[in-house]
Amino acid sequence: MEFVERESGTAMVIGGVDTGKTTLILAVALRLLSRGKMCGLIDSDIGQSVSGAPCMITLTVPDISDGRVSLGEPVTMYFIGSTSPSGHVTKVIQGVGSLCERVRRKGIPFILVDTTGMIQGYEGLELKLKKAELIRPDCIYALQRKDELVSILTYLRKMKGIALEMLPIPDGVVTRSMDERRERREAMFRKHFRDASVFEIMLSSISVDGCSGMLVPNLLVGLKDRDGFALAMGRVVDRDERSLSVLTRLKDLSGVRSIEPGSLLLDSDFREIGRPIS
Repeated sequence: MEFVERESGTAMVIGGVDTGKTTLILAVALRLLSRGKMCGLIDSDIGQSVSGAPCMITLTVPDISDGRVSLGEPVTMYFIGSTSPSGHVTKVIQGVGSLCERVRRKGIPFILVDTTGMIQGYEGLELKLKKAELIRPDCIYALQRKDELVSILTYLRKMKGIALEMLPIPDGVVTRSMDERRERREAMFRKHFRDASVFEIMLSSISVDGCSGMLVPNLLVGLKDRDGFALAMGRVVDRDERSLSVLTRLKDLSGVRSIEPGSLLLDSDFREIGRPIS
């Protein structure tokens, strides 16, 4: 991989569902770290994240532990509020761009971007192309089983300055059913909300990024700082005209400047129970 020999750079991996994108990006991270090169890993797979809870794009600064990549806790999170980019393409692109900029401000020389498996249709094409246009990766690794990436690759090949590397699907890639993917998400939600507490939030004391009428019981919400990044997620337990009761892992809400309604309802055991009525 010529990319790892550079002094700095940005790489992105694309491919369909269960093609080994995360396996590949972690392998690139390991090769960089083994050479003493620091990297920031942006996980934009909001449905099957390996570095944080679903519904958020996360930034981690990985390290090596026992010869393997250790991701640790995310250092920055960007709330999307959905387990799929569909209907949220612009927001996902903005989130990835914001996190790339944060990596650069930290002086970290390498950026690695993991992506979702949404590659079909206009939204899949728009998501991958606009993301590439915004972050201008030096290298894109493409994992393809047959010809499912043909449309995306046709446009990517026209972008100057991007090295496109076609790679085979790694051995041992695990294929998960829809039920297995949902169960994994729910386990990650439970982990995120472990040791969570309920806080009462006065609606007059906080900005709502969106329609406050969407803040219904069981709704997943983002609790955001002054820069618009997520401090944590919350689940609306109850509400009245003046206040919200929100379950969150935060120990205090002093850093919360705004709350953003998501697009997913979770029951008290963090099972996905649908979407709010808009």
